[in-house]
Amino acid sequence: MTSPLRKLCGVVGVLGAAGIFIFGGTVGPVSAHDSLLAASPEAGETTTSMTEVELTFSDNLLNVSGMSNAFAVQVIGPDDRYYTDGCVTLAGATITAPATLGGAGEYEVLWQVVSADGHAISESYVFDYAPSAGSAAAAGTDTAPVCGTASSTDGAAVGSDAPSTTAGASAADAADLGAGLTIGAAVIALTAAVTVFLVYRMRRSR
Repeated sequence: MTSPLRKLCGVVGVLGAAGIFIFGGTVGPVSAHDSLLAASPEAGETTTSMTEVELTFSDNLLNVSGMSNAFAVQVIGPDDRYYTDGCVTLAGATITAPATLGGAGEYEVLWQVVSADGHAISESYVFDYAPSAGSAAAAGTDTAPVCGTASSTDGAAVGSDAPSTTAGASAADAADLGAGLTIGAAVIALTAAVTVFLVYRMRRSR
């Protein structure tokens, strides 16, 4: 007959396997967040024309089903207007966002992605836009665009033929993803603690 203690040890083993499966497949040091390796346009660059922002990171970004809206790229002009359509295209370690700029001046790129370790990371940088004489200026939008809405196309070029994932911009979804992973880890830790306590009580009662 299987003893209660052996059953509890089996439960601990199952919990450990579940934790390994959910949080990376192996037990080891906590992995570092991904970092931005390359950007186009680059930080501090002066560009005369552009059709998109392209960002490449140090590892493939985490694309969890139903959480693709955690990826965002926004371009804000010197007039505080937005010059993207709210959509990003994710392909491995690279995300791109279409952008059509307005007048000359300093523009800020704000981005948010989900790192391979499951954490949302974000940052910003600036570049200068110096279009040639006679270049058309996009109107932009006065609020952050949402991918797929009518207002998101005002003044922005849209389109990508790359076979990849297109996502809208939502910081809330990134927070939900991080919270979900944290809660999952807490549940496993709590269950393991309860199991250890029960084992201790059973040994004391013998």
